[in-house]
Amino acid sequence: MRRLLLLYYALCCYIAIMAGDRKVKCFEYWIDSDVETRTTVNTSYEEIMQAVDASTLSEGIHVLHYRVQDDQGCYSPLYSWTFYRTRLSSEIATIVKEIEYWFDDGREQAKRQTASQGEVNIGVDASDLREGLHTLYYRPVDDIGRYGSLRLHKFYRTVPRKTGSNIIKYRIWWNNYEDKAIEVQLPGDAEYLYEETLTVPDYARDDGFSNDCSARFNIVFTDDKGNLSPIQSSIVYYRDVIPPITTVTVDKAETMDSVIVSWSSNEKSANIFNVYYSEENGPYILWKPNTTQQEALFRGQSGNTYKFIVTSHDSSGNYEAMEESKAVSVELK
Repeated sequence: MRRLLLLYYALCCYIAIMAGDRKVKCFEYWIDSDVETRTTVNTSYEEIMQAVDASTLSEGIHVLHYRVQDDQGCYSPLYSWTFYRTRLSSEIATIVKEIEYWFDDGREQAKRQTASQGEVNIGVDASDLREGLHTLYYRPVDDIGRYGSLRLHKFYRTVPRKTGSNIIKYRIWWNNYEDKAIEVQLPGDAEYLYEETLTVPDYARDDGFSNDCSARFNIVFTDDKGNLSPIQSSIVYYRDVIPPITTVTVDKAETMDSVIVSWSSNEKSANIFNVYYSEENGPYILWKPNTTQQEALFRGQSGNTYKFIVTSHDSSGNYEAMEESKAVSVELK
């Protein structure tokens, strides 16, 4: 059964709460940031070994949040456990054997944990990290040693305080779009405040605030006394799937039977071009293949009409389509 056994960390909760004559009354948990789906299980110490069904979760990183309540209504601290959910697939011959992961820039200290054919049993230990914003990098390794795609997970590590203030909410936004900020309320006793795997929103892509397929993630925290933390920022890279767009202009040259054709792309990495021309609505002919030029003198037949199309491709492998709607025409006189 693909379930998370809670014996170990349920006992941790039990030890934390069973001071004096208090007894465990119930166990409460939820997965990821979906606090609305929290589940409360009436239990006792003898029955505290529960199983959480994780079979419907998507493959990837998830976070289990949990705590227990005693018979006087007091809760233990909120604990969090990070795990990687693997799925078996009948469409492929291989299975996930291990998960390799590291934090922030510590790729040299990458760790591996062994998977068990789709079971949710891979915990990621972040207890030694300092308080603050961190990035978890991870990728699956199959049973013949091949790596899956590298993924990242942003989270803020905070330490519960017995005295003083606790973080109760955070506010996030991308690039300079603070007007699009999202605010999230949090339990005041959380040890790990995890955000979902970050996906750069469309409005923050290629908007001029960031370069090279990256966007700036901003986060600020508020404690239960109303104090704001400094703004913390982190660069998040995304895969470019949008083809470049090349603009073509045609200007008169000094001689009657020629024009100056120039072109430019909206992407810096799209610097190799294919230049085509058509004479009198005939088929397009490749005039300048794989050129890095951005201007050329074209000579034709006086009185004829010519059309020009220029395409390019970027460093992410996106190729611009050759479309008639992009053609620029001119009549030589």
